[in-house]
Amino acid sequence: MLKIYLRILVVSLAVLCYEGLNAQSISGPIDQRIVAMYGQTRLDELLQDQPEYIDYLNFYVKNAFYILENIPEKKLEGSPDISELVFITSGKSVQIEDIENLNILLISLKRNSNEYYTYKIGNTGKAIIFRAPQDMLDDYNTTKRVKARQ
Repeated sequence: MLKIYLRILVVSLAVLCYEGLNAQSISGPIDQRIVAMYGQTRLDELLQDQPEYIDYLNFYVKNAFYILENIPEKKLEGSPDISELVFITSGKSVQIEDIENLNILLISLKRNSNEYYTYKIGNTGKAIIFRAPQDMLDDYNTTKRVKARQ
């Protein structure tokens, strides 16, 4: 009987250690934009099967674009307007008011892996710059290496 209890204890500890290792591969809380994209059920599956992917998405949604202000209109000539992008969930155009909490995972944005894309934000004198996917991946890998050394 004691052997059975010991086996249960060892298996339980192994499961807890495995879960702990998986949890450690996610740096920080999961951004709600990822939940909006996948839903909680699918996200839970991905956390089990691909925690590194979720960690990358966490990094991606926070760093994939930035906004520049006070850009002269002349410099934005020829840049497409943000309203040309659409949300994949609704088919509606991205509007100026969407920029502050933009979920890059939910917009239809086709781009090459090494190119940055600039969109003007209406007539606000602002532009949104979408970073090159390859640069994002390189920055993520660098961040992971630095954190691993600490």
